[in-house]
Amino acid sequence: ATPLEDMNLKKVQIPEVLLSAMARPYDVANLNRCGAVAAEVARLDAALGPDRDAAPSDGHRDAGSTAAGLMRGGAESVIPYRGLLRRLTGAASYQARVQDAVLAGAARRGYLKGLGMRMNCAPPAAPSWFRPAPPPPKPVVFRAPVRPSVQAPAPRPPAPRPAARSRPAPRALVIPLPSWWPGR
Repeated sequence: ATPLEDMNLKKVQIPEVLLSAMARPYDVANLNRCGAVAAEVARLDAALGPDRDAAPSDGHRDAGSTAAGLMRGGAESVIPYRGLLRRLTGAASYQARVQDAVLAGAARRGYLKGLGMRMNCAPPAAPSWFRPAPPPPKPVVFRAPVRPSVQAPAPRPPAPRPAARSRPAPRALVIPLPSWWPGR
């Protein structure tokens, strides 16, 4: 944090996508297609930076951020009673809110990538290592040739009902299967 941020004169704006992630981290409204999930993940990537499963950067940006961190650390050490000043001006509580927004955004991005895996989506709607399964083959339908009939057969009379038994019929064994059971 810079001295201006310590005195709460300069605030980092929290992106709208992170504010909505704080309010509704598991919202799936309008996320019924892979394209919609990928678009939401892209919005979060723009606000948070690349995800941990993204390809590593070339290293130049990392060296620059290290130098900036050293400069920032030098500026922070100049201000006496920095912690007390941050508490009095409200900068500490605002920084905590920014950190909460970043954590909520990271959690939402992870949730959306899991949702994308469940929907069999390709990256970026799913983690970069995930490969979607190929779609099932379409069934082949054979149609028999239709021959015109000369005359429709006469309807059959109803079959006679069997006589009542003296013993009750054995009951079938019914085993309820959970909804997640394969083949249901």
